[in-house]
Amino acid sequence: MNKATKILAAVLVVAGVLLALFALRLGTANAPAPTATPSAVTQTLTQRFPAVVAAKALVPGKPMTTDDVKVAQFDSPAPGAFNVPADVVGRVPLVALAAGVPITQNLLARGLAMQLAPGERAVSLPVSETVGVSNRIRPGDYVDVFFTMKTNPPAGGPGGGLADDTQARLLASRVRVLTYGNASLDDVTPPPAAPSVASTVAAAASTQPPAQQPSVNAQPPMPATSAVVAVPIEDVNRLVLGAQQGKITLALRNPTDDAKPDTSLFPPTPPVLVSKAGLAGDTKAALDAPENRAYAGIATTGLAGEAPRRAAVAAPRAPGGGGGNSGTIEVVRGAERSSAAY
Repeated sequence: MNKATKILAAVLVVAGVLLALFALRLGTANAPAPTATPSAVTQTLTQRFPAVVAAKALVPGKPMTTDDVKVAQFDSPAPGAFNVPADVVGRVPLVALAAGVPITQNLLARGLAMQLAPGERAVSLPVSETVGVSNRIRPGDYVDVFFTMKTNPPAGGPGGGLADDTQARLLASRVRVLTYGNASLDDVTPPPAAPSVASTVAAAASTQPPAQQPSVNAQPPMPATSAVVAVPIEDVNRLVLGAQQGKITLALRNPTDDAKPDTSLFPPTPPVLVSKAGLAGDTKAALDAPENRAYAGIATTGLAGEAPRRAAVAAPRAPGGGGGNSGTIEVVRGAERSSAAY
């Protein structure tokens, strides 16, 4: 290699180094300035969590409206709180709530009380295998409540008050069952949402066999001894008295069958309490309200379809009278009647 070639090679090497340094400088000059990354402490202080709170003081037992609630922001999530006001509208608070208090699940009414319609009451009835259609009744079913009761005809009638007169009658029609044994409407959950196409394909493509459930000796369910039904308040007296003075039977019915007896075709059952004298207008009409009719009560004789009777009072004996002045009185014990000498 001659001298000229060596000089040219050295010049090219120096030029390459200079170009590399120039390119490195341009790249450094055009690079964006690094942005400051917020620390974890800064993120924690700026993050907010929404929660539904009481917009004003709320009283217990009154359903909440859209004006009663609002969304507020908190530094930390409130356990059990709601994020959307629509989730609490219509719900009933169990306790008084001050304005600004987060509304949580444990502050709202739940359970069987929320299954009752206005004017309904939940009543517990004793049941057995024969009473409850061989334990085929489930929560949510509709039943008719019948009862049977033995009564004694009044003294002086056929049989002299000694023969039993057994009757069977419909007490309440189309009664909704809330619980039966250990099963309850609270245990009924909506079906799960349909799986997506992607999850269905992934499950079908999976070659892993399904997990085997452990074998457990399942114990037979305990026989039901009680059922809770929802009835109008005016029918509670009839059910309670019928269950105590007689024997009830539950007749299962189709839920689409809404036929009920027309009680206006029969005379009303006389109440235990007589209304005050001198009532008129709206005050007298208020006696027909279901709550007032329930308060007036019903006697066993009224449940048996008879007018209430009182035991006869024995006439006082004449002074010095002998046994020839003795007589008999009628004694009424619930639905049973008998004669007693005096």
